[in-house]
Amino acid sequence: MPVVDEFLEDLVIKGEASKEYTVVNRRWRLRVLTLAEYQLVYAAAATVEDPAERAVSLKVAVLGYALIRVNDVPVDRAKAVEVVDKLPPTIIDKLYDAYAELETDYRNLIRDPDRLQRMVEDNFSRVRYKVMRAVGALPTEERCLRMRDVQWMWYYRNMIEDLRENAKRRRDEIEYLAAFINPEGVQQVQMNRGVEDNGAGKYTNASGTMEVVHKSTRVNDDFEREFREALGDEKLMDLGTEHQKGNMNETEGEFLSKVMSMQGEAEQQNADVFAKWAEADKERTRQQVMAEAAKAGVDPADLDFVEVSDND
Repeated sequence: MPVVDEFLEDLVIKGEASKEYTVVNRRWRLRVLTLAEYQLVYAAAATVEDPAERAVSLKVAVLGYALIRVNDVPVDRAKAVEVVDKLPPTIIDKLYDAYAELETDYRNLIRDPDRLQRMVEDNFSRVRYKVMRAVGALPTEERCLRMRDVQWMWYYRNMIEDLRENAKRRRDEIEYLAAFINPEGVQQVQMNRGVEDNGAGKYTNASGTMEVVHKSTRVNDDFEREFREALGDEKLMDLGTEHQKGNMNETEGEFLSKVMSMQGEAEQQNADVFAKWAEADKERTRQQVMAEAAKAGVDPADLDFVEVSDND
């Protein structure tokens, strides 16, 4: 994880600004008092009439609220003032000087917006903020304080995955609706997107030709050749040329005009095809008659002619 300003992180995440100081070979963790705690401290000190005793009472009360632990041992908050009051005056003075330094650091932090901005820009800080925002939690809540770094990242990555799934679902819905309006445009968008969706991409089929696959749709540019091979001896009629393709932007009148202009060409093309089919049928009938004659012991060469009616 990135290195974060520990003092600032404690203040933002834990709700308290604290630091550790070494005094007489012991480690003392102190925190900055809240405004309410300051009011209690000064109210208690005001009851002491002697100025010197009032100053000592103020220091003890402040340290009693500020002291969190000593050498990693937590201090009972209810007994903290009593613990501090039993310390030698020299130690109390040194601890109070440390607290004054802590208070100065806290005030300087408030006056330094760039320091807070650097924490905001930190990636892991953003992760925690987004998770807390998503669940409606504050950083000082117990459930947030108990979270480990890996738990923050696990929750955040699942949030991102949910957003991706929702965005993909919404995109597919839009593309489905748009396909009824502009299918070619939708297909182009999908092809430009490449291989990011559900196995979309390219592969080579058994015949060695390249096919483009997107979702459940397979586009084979070599379909016509494969279809001809599958038909074998059957004839495949070509259906128009490039200039005969439909235009989604043309008006009804333009469409009907184009159809009427192509009527003669289409009729002639159909007549040629039908004539070829009729001739092929007659030839197959002749071959069948010759085969039947051979089976009956008649030499096909002895037949003067075989007439096949157009109605047969």
